[in-house]
Amino acid sequence: MIFDGGDRAFSVTNLSQVANAVVAVLLRPEETANRYLYVDSFTVTQNEILGVLEKVTASKWQVKQRITDEAVREGKERLGKGDFGGMGLLLNASFLGEGYGANYTRDEELANRRLGLPTQELEESVRKLLN
Repeated sequence: MIFDGGDRAFSVTNLSQVANAVVAVLLRPEETANRYLYVDSFTVTQNEILGVLEKVTASKWQVKQRITDEAVREGKERLGKGDFGGMGLLLNASFLGEGYGANYTRDEELANRRLGLPTQELEESVRKLLN
């Protein structure tokens, strides 16, 4: 499923990067205490992910286009009826929809360099996930 054309960038964090960040924070208590720290593995769009998936699997993927506002409306409706499957639509909208703030690459927000975190790559991450 591709939301709003699939070209909006958002931050993605692998579990290994979360572990790297936890270690870095514990090693820098004075520098990191009482502050929010945003980290990521890479910033990517849905279309970039799709392109890498198609490259790595050597196959064309079928996609369905969705509009975020419609997904939010449907998600709320479903939740209102007790269908917790609507939560997935709301979660997708929260990081794929315009104005929800899931791109942490602005220098004043992303703490990767300050924490000394390694860079990670999308294609390598996809290959590890699929193997």
